[in-house]
Parts: sequence; structure tokens; C-alpha cells
Amino acid sequence: MVCQYCGKEMTGRKRNYCDIECGRNAYKKKFKDQREQKKVTKACRECGKEFVPMMPWGKFCCDRCRDKYKRQHPNYPSCICKHCGKEYVPKSKERTTYCSRECAFEHMAAKPKDPGVVINHCACGEIITPKHKYCDECRKERARYDSYLRKTAKETKCRWCDKTFTPEYKAKTYVYCCEEHMVLAKKERDKNSLNRKMHKGGVSKAKRNRIYFRDGFKCKLCGKKMRMDKAETVWLGNPHPLAPTVDHIIPKSIAKELGWTKQEMNAERNLQAAHFSCNVNKGNRASNDQLRLFG
Repeated sequence: MVCQYCGKEMTGRKRNYCDIECGRNAYKKKFKDQREQKKVTKACRECGKEFVPMMPWGKFCCDRCRDKYKRQHPNYPSCICKHCGKEYVPKSKERTTYCSRECAFEHMAAKPKDPGVVINHCACGEIITPKHKYCDECRKERARYDSYLRKTAKETKCRWCDKTFTPEYKAKTYVYCCEEHMVLAKKERDKNSLNRKMHKGGVSKAKRNRIYFRDGFKCKLCGKKMRMDKAETVWLGNPHPLAPTVDHIIPKSIAKELGWTKQEMNAERNLQAAHFSCNVNKGNRASNDQLRLFG
């Protein structure tokens, strides 16, 4: 297989020319031969000189005539700059307002800003611009009301009396039908939480009362009477020094080392009444008399 232009031997797929250059040169030679045979001549659009074009679509005799013609006859019509009034030829269809970026920036800087027509649109009487329908406070209130209609304004049952009701907008509670039931439910929760705290540690409220009654409502560590009216202060976080508590005769830390179970630790024979301050001062220590009793 031989190239039809340069005569070079080729390998691979079947083709007429070895590379692109040979193909272009062969095409030009073929067109030149046809042109010499037909002797096709054209007149240059710029200078009017007759010439033989290299390609059938040629219109100019040289590059100078082509560039000069393009400068005099641009693709887009001339425009007038709004800032400086200069006539110019735009580089694209969109650039028909200003001749340059500098003119555009200077014109926009010199143009006074339009504050907009101020109107009273908001229902609360606040003055706002036409861009907004509500002022900031009304917009937030509108969003709250829309959220209430979407989520809360539905029939539900009261958690206290099981009565079916529709919650009102901006009510103190959406779970209870009235404020009285909300207060009662809160008291019930506080009472239940207090009972859970008092039962913490494996000693129930009934067992505590039995210990107090058995010991005559007196502290077994100091022998003085206890303030039974201050019992709840221990569980509410502000304990009174003379408030009644239940003390483990053999502390839990020592009982665990001796291998006692929880039932043996919290048995009534291992519990005694004590003031809060006396119980704190004792800590996790056990006296020799107590160890002798349970040894």
C-alpha cells in the first residue's frame, strides 16, 4: 500500500494518504489543477482587484484587504454609550449600553439609589417596603399561627380527665383541657417523684415509718427527738439537720465485704432512726458495740 501523494509505503488499515498533511496537499494540488484548467477569477471586495482564489469561497485577494473590510463593516451595528456618548462597535450582541466597564461602573455610581415607595402594608401599622408583606414581628407571629394550625389545632384527649378538646392558640398547655388540671398533674408528678426518691436504696416509705415508730421518733446516735415535719427536705435537696433518716447499723460497704445480701443489708434489725446531721457525721463507719451485736 503506497501513499498517492508522496509515494511512501504504508502499513495498517487501507487508506489513500499516509497522514493528514499529505491529504491536504493533495486536495490543494487537485483544486489548483482544476483552477488552472477553468481559470476562475474573482474581484476583491475591498480593492476590486481581480485574483484567482485559492479556495472556491475566497472573497479577498490578501489578508490586509480582509482585515480592512472587517474593520469598516463589523458584524454588529454601531451603538452610542449612555455614559460618555461615544459611538462604538459592540463586541457582542449584549454590549449595547456602555462602551467599556469603566463607563458602566461610573454611570451606576452616579445614578441616585431609588429608596422605593414606602407604603403601609402591615396590619399592625408598621411602615414597610413593597418587597415585604409583613414586618418582622408580624411575620414571626404568622409563622407561629401557621405552625399551630398545622400541628396543634386538632382534637385531643386531656391527660387528666380524658375529655376531648381542641387546644386554643397561645394556651399555657396543649395537653390538658384547663390550667387546673395542669396544676393537679404537676402535683401528682412531684409526689410520685418524691416517693421514688424516698424508696431509693431498697428502703420503702412504709418500712421507714415502722423504724421511726419502733425507735420512738428519736435519734439512736444522739438520743434527741427528730423533726418529723422536715422529712421531705431530705429528698427535695435542702435537708434540715434534724430531719429524720434511716441509718444502716452495719454500713453497706462493710456488709458487702462480709458477704451480706441486699435483703440482709436492708433488714429492719440493721436499720435505725437518726438525724440527717448525725447520719452524715457517722459516714460509713461502724462502732465496736455495733460490730459486737452483729458479729
